[in-house]
Amino acid sequence: MIATNAGAAWAALAALTAAALLGTACGAGQGLADDDAHATGTTPPVAWFSEEAAGTGLDAVHFNGMSGAFYFPEMMGPGIALFDALREGLGDLPLVAEDLGFITQDVYDLRHAIGLPGMKILQFGFGESDAHLPHRMEPQTVVYTGTHDNDTARGWFDNAPDDEREAALAYLGCNSAEDIAAALIRAAYTSVAETAIVPIQDILGLGSGGRMNRPGAENGNWTWRLPAGALTREDAARLRKLATLTGRA
Repeated sequence: MIATNAGAAWAALAALTAAALLGTACGAGQGLADDDAHATGTTPPVAWFSEEAAGTGLDAVHFNGMSGAFYFPEMMGPGIALFDALREGLGDLPLVAEDLGFITQDVYDLRHAIGLPGMKILQFGFGESDAHLPHRMEPQTVVYTGTHDNDTARGWFDNAPDDEREAALAYLGCNSAEDIAAALIRAAYTSVAETAIVPIQDILGLGSGGRMNRPGAENGNWTWRLPAGALTREDAARLRKLATLTGRA
């Protein structure tokens, strides 16, 4: 029985990957190679699983594809049946739904029915939608200051339109660009989100030179490396204090 259930679960994953490849072929190239969702909040209509952070969980990437396909409105996604098969065969999995971009109500309903946390990106809250700000979040959320597809917190702020910068400074209660990364980290930690994720570049307060990925750019991606000795005991103490204050220690 265990082997049969596991086989069904892995078959479901294989079918999901095939659906992603179909999206690549039929969706104007927006499939497995597309990283634009994190950067712009616009999500291509395909779905697949990827190990977003080894040992910490799985990211149900482009979660809206679980409900339906944008380019083919008559096509329905696998829905809750896929997750039932996965749980039956593999047990509970630490999944996070990437519900970014244009999301319809049926996608939200599916995420809640499955019981998966969604994603909020603080950078998006000052321009794209205030739904990404802490006061609009629900506990079943994973909040990020930014992701690997975004600029760093400092880089985003330096290049943001004036109205976004003014909104960020007013909301976060800080006075300058030098404070923005620390303020976003604090906002993430003090939010009601069950999990807060902060890129190491934001802990270091780096500008755009520390950006990890630029979706759509052919060169220069995934080249940043953490210099030896860059993180200090002071950084660790500051994060531990914040984590303790906010119940995340």
